[in-house]
Amino acid sequence: MDIPAFLTLVEALAVLSARTARVWSRSDFFNHVINLALPLRSRTPSTAQPVLRAEDGFVSAQLPYLGRHLAALSTSQIKDLWRHGETRTRLVALEQGDPGYLDWNSIKGLRAARKRTACAPDSCTADAPDSGQPDEEIMGECEVSRFAEFIIVTDDTCLVPRETIEELLAYVGDGNAATVSPPMPTLTPTLTLHEVERFNVSNARPASATAANDTPHAHAHGAEASDADSSLAGLFDPVKPAALEKMFPAPGKWKGWVERAARNGLKEARQGRSCFNPYLAGMWFLQQGEPGWDLARCYRTLANNLPARSRSEGHRLTGLLD
Repeated sequence: MDIPAFLTLVEALAVLSARTARVWSRSDFFNHVINLALPLRSRTPSTAQPVLRAEDGFVSAQLPYLGRHLAALSTSQIKDLWRHGETRTRLVALEQGDPGYLDWNSIKGLRAARKRTACAPDSCTADAPDSGQPDEEIMGECEVSRFAEFIIVTDDTCLVPRETIEELLAYVGDGNAATVSPPMPTLTPTLTLHEVERFNVSNARPASATAANDTPHAHAHGAEASDADSSLAGLFDPVKPAALEKMFPAPGKWKGWVERAARNGLKEARQGRSCFNPYLAGMWFLQQGEPGWDLARCYRTLANNLPARSRSEGHRLTGLLD
């Protein structure tokens, strides 16, 4: 069966399960898409209108290609969709024939070229200490325009490109089959899409309905995020590494930690360019074994550093110490 240009999430899980003879859960899918930095798309409403991007913001100017049918998702937006069952994007997905359009092979080549020319860790600036590890990979989005209004993306509107399916199949075919759910005892790759869908439709539920063991990793080294973790992280605004160093002192270590965030697990706390969520970063910091630090001290520190919008919620942290 040829893979269509785009599949719904349910269809993607069904095809992956059929082609690999293993059950692909919603969590399996998003975990691999994020780790491999693969693209996803979303349907857009008929009223969606791209506008030009200017240095001082967005300007309402009609573009030569209006009425875009697809929105692109960044890696952080894909994480939001996984965790919460919904995200928002203004990224315009370029389509074949558009100026600047790149096919998947060209996107991979451009990613590799950018990584080769990225600055070495010891020459990076303080404002972008992890610039050797881009926060957001290129996903085939337009660089000169955005949608005038946010596009709401859910499991129902999410679309999986053919190239994402092919990359996942190649990844599993290269000996990584153990990273997805156990083999299906009764399914074979020759089952029809309708037959496989019956086994997988339950796995396409929103993140809010998943069990605790079907959520993404919020802490380093595989510790899974709970609903409480997500809720507490939401109390904080992203901050620069310098702010983390003041909250959680570790002389001479934060610079190296941030530079190696993609390898040491700190990347799970990253939110935006060179910024981190203090709660998630604090939980990661606690696992580094710095002398004098325990969970109680970490919570007190976080409570003392809540942004103005969340100061009335400090009891949600300090109350955990009772």
